[in-house]
Amino acid sequence: MEHIKIDLTEREAAAQERRAKRAEEAMEAMRNRSSVNDFGMGPRVFSYDANDAEDLARVFNEILDAAERESVELSRDAEHYLQQAAAEMADRAESRDTEDGERSMARAVEAFNSLYGHDLTETQGWQFMSVLKKARGAEGSYREDDYTDDVAYAALAAEAAWEAQ
Repeated sequence: MEHIKIDLTEREAAAQERRAKRAEEAMEAMRNRSSVNDFGMGPRVFSYDANDAEDLARVFNEILDAAERESVELSRDAEHYLQQAAAEMADRAESRDTEDGERSMARAVEAFNSLYGHDLTETQGWQFMSVLKKARGAEGSYREDDYTDDVAYAALAAEAAWEAQ
């Protein structure tokens, strides 16, 4: 079997991992021929011929589609966005910055000020990013990323303002 390399953003990779986990759970449910209740489909029993890969793939995709619809339909309260923003910041800390998390704004603002002769603060840099997410959120359809990132940027702006006092 030939492997294909696909470059994914962190968010896409996380979504793929969640989908793979749901897929494993769906496979286990089908192996056990048990009711599937965790995918927003209500009780349902699946039986399949293990040799019929096409049919298995169809059922498998049906379960994944239902799981995705269910996750979209869930209401999102403020705590969800706070937790999601904290998780995103922790993920960025692991992949890009330091153990303390996303802290690249000071470097970015310093470079911007040097290049363009401005005197932005780190706090203003984070506030700019927050405004950018608000502007994106005002356009087109709902994207959770706009709101999750805005929450994180607001928290980082508050932290920078507190540290600057």
